[in-house]
Amino acid sequence: PAWEGNWAAVSKWFTKEQFQQLRALFHYPYGGPQIVVRADSGITKISDLNGKVVNLGAQGSTGARYSLIILKHHGLQEGSFTPSFLTDSNAADALKDGTVNCFVTYQLPGAAVVMNVDSVHPIRLLPIEKEAMPGILNDLRGYMPREWAANSYPNMVNNKPVQSIATNLTW
Repeated sequence: PAWEGNWAAVSKWFTKEQFQQLRALFHYPYGGPQIVVRADSGITKISDLNGKVVNLGAQGSTGARYSLIILKHHGLQEGSFTPSFLTDSNAADALKDGTVNCFVTYQLPGAAVVMNVDSVHPIRLLPIEKEAMPGILNDLRGYMPREWAANSYPNMVNNKPVQSIATNLTW
């Protein structure tokens, strides 16, 4: 098989032998949370989601779990908001019609699902607060601070970059 010729190189990983000339082969800026609300909602920060309906992501998904962690570090515990567990496309429709007040999607800015809402209603992306960042990064290992540009969507009302988190995949 083709892999046999590469076994000598692969086995170095298991012996922890140093690779002097190793370089990354591929780098992919993987998305992080975009916390989306309608601009006309009056919601400007994550703590404003208290008492609101928040779509966390699909039931049982990693995104839903991570969304709960982000909310927790902004003082929102289960019971202080109503969770929703729709897929991204259904959550976008629910935000458009007002069934949910917010949805969280884990993609890079420019995501079609957010554009779907932005094409009908101006949107706001909610920032991760500076005070919440250390706890979130401690709980979500591998993530790092990241900003989403203020002009990520045509009808986005944020007038400055939006603080978030993201991860990168490197091979």
